[in-house]
Amino acid sequence: MEGGILAYLDHVAKRNEANVEAASQRESHGNHTAQQDESNASTNSTFKGECFVFDKRVALTEGLKPSKSYVSCYGCRGPMDRRLLLQ
Repeated sequence: MEGGILAYLDHVAKRNEANVEAASQRESHGNHTAQQDESNASTNSTFKGECFVFDKRVALTEGLKPSKSYVSCYGCRGPMDRRLLLQ
């Protein structure tokens, strides 16, 4: 995929939003089928976790949302688990 993993994470998030919206419309119109459920399940991402990026965002999740789990280490600027800040 052109754009690499970040383009993939953005693409998957947009596709999932479109699937949710389409399912909601089908339900409101009474056109919901089990086959559509199977089709939507197959479009879910197999990506698990977060993607490290080399900028102030540190890591991104699907939809290119900034990580809530990692922050930049003040010493080396590498990713650091946010829970370590509380210790």
